[in-house]
Amino acid sequence: SRPEAGAGKSSRFGLDVKSMRDACGGLLVEGIDEDGIVGRYNAASSDARRQPVIRRGDRLVSANGATSSAMILEMLGNAANTTLELIFVRKASEAAPGVW
Repeated sequence: SRPEAGAGKSSRFGLDVKSMRDACGGLLVEGIDEDGIVGRYNAASSDARRQPVIRRGDRLVSANGATSSAMILEMLGNAANTTLELIFVRKASEAAPGVW
């Protein structure tokens, strides 16, 4: 999954994120604005069960290869970055409910 964030709210990408300092690291998605890039991406790409592709609780772990929270935030906040590859991860138990 790919879309921007910030420590707090990002108007461009519509993500509300929190920097995590555990073994997984990255930025925890705490909210998604339906009018932001991520919200629009979700609306256009939701799966067959109408679940959003990117959701609260997911973690943004990479932006154009940057993996530290500070570097991810810097990549997201840089308006010169017109193309970003964002990588999100999700707990296995949430990715496939009923399987675990």
